[in-house]
Amino acid sequence: MFGLEAGDELENMPIRDFINFASTTPADSGAYQGRIVSVTQIGDACVAVVAVDGAYGDSSYADFLSLLRISGVWKIVNKNHVSTGGASAPEGAR
Repeated sequence: MFGLEAGDELENMPIRDFINFASTTPADSGAYQGRIVSVTQIGDACVAVVAVDGAYGDSSYADFLSLLRISGVWKIVNKNHVSTGGASAPEGAR
């Protein structure tokens, strides 16, 4: 998982670290809102853009998700993200 935080700080996190973080740290600050911005699918490949606001305090970001349909099941195979406003989310939260 790669991303840019406020101030162009590059984040590079192995997927195992992200899964561990996500399973131990809730993302909902009480004001969480997510929305699908776009989806483009060609055959068994897809790219989705998801906007996320308020997952951790007032942090906002956009996720760019690459998906593949593997044996009939859609799987996220890559995630890039960029901060779009607010304070940065905690390390590992993006």
